[in-house]
Amino acid sequence: MAKLAKRNPKVFYKYVNSKLKARSALPDLLTKDGTRVTSAMDKANMFNNFFSNVFTHEEMNHFPSALNLKTTEALDDIVFTEADVLSLFRKLNVTKSPGPDNIHPRVLKECADELVSPLYTLFKASLSAGELPQAWKVATKPTISPIFKKGSRSDVSNYRPISLTSVCCKTMEKLVRDALLKHTIQNNFLSDYQHGFIRGRSCTTQMLLVVDKLSEIFDQGGAVDTIYLDFAKAFGSVPHERRLLKLQCYGVNGCVLKWIKNFITLRQQSVCVDGIYSAFVNVVSGVPQGSVLGPVLFVCYINDMPESVTSFLFMYADDSKVGR
Repeated sequence: MAKLAKRNPKVFYKYVNSKLKARSALPDLLTKDGTRVTSAMDKANMFNNFFSNVFTHEEMNHFPSALNLKTTEALDDIVFTEADVLSLFRKLNVTKSPGPDNIHPRVLKECADELVSPLYTLFKASLSAGELPQAWKVATKPTISPIFKKGSRSDVSNYRPISLTSVCCKTMEKLVRDALLKHTIQNNFLSDYQHGFIRGRSCTTQMLLVVDKLSEIFDQGGAVDTIYLDFAKAFGSVPHERRLLKLQCYGVNGCVLKWIKNFITLRQQSVCVDGIYSAFVNVVSGVPQGSVLGPVLFVCYINDMPESVTSFLFMYADDSKVGR
């Protein structure tokens, strides 16, 4: 089992979890006044209220000025072939869970040759119309699950929402994500200080640059003060219209911008606890956590942050180090 752990970690973790005495079920929750919440329905509604409280309600008359950027070529459409779609389906991880449509990734991978033609037609129609199938956005059974981070398990603020989305939708998102990243890189828009969710960059590349920067200062006899920044509820609080305005500044227009707008807007969410679902609430900001396109859209939104400070700054998604 130890020898196979690197290639097949699920076997190892299944064994470890079988030996753990910790309960995985959600414990009773506590409100701010100390009241204990025990029923699954009350827990689901409590989580849903907390997750929706981070939404940003925009004031349309207080918009920032547009960025003054020049694009060599606008991103109005995305060209992809049936072979591109087939390649993505053949790379699917069959150990992942199916989305709310209950279409398992193993089915899509094993039957890729038969399914690629209708799904390619669906993807092309979705992009040209600038709309997602409604089943990709709101399912019969909502799929927001509270995932524990750290601290007290009875505090709802120590959980984050994860969306279990359609595998077909994620495949479509990969096409849009790759085209968006390629566009920003070709136009030299992407900040050199951002290392999150970008191919060829990682937390390791960021750490190497930080150590190199600090070593250079220390070698010259200097000292460094550093502040570590973390956006609170980053992926849920980014306002829709400002994000879309920034994408337009980056030269994203046409059916691509319309598709992205349809992807992030007009969504609803509900939280599931022990098979019990809360009431629906409208999602007025942010992106679904667990989506493929969401992290790249967030990176584009905060991409120009280094231009707002005079100190050196390094970013990995919403985590940043600013120092002097």
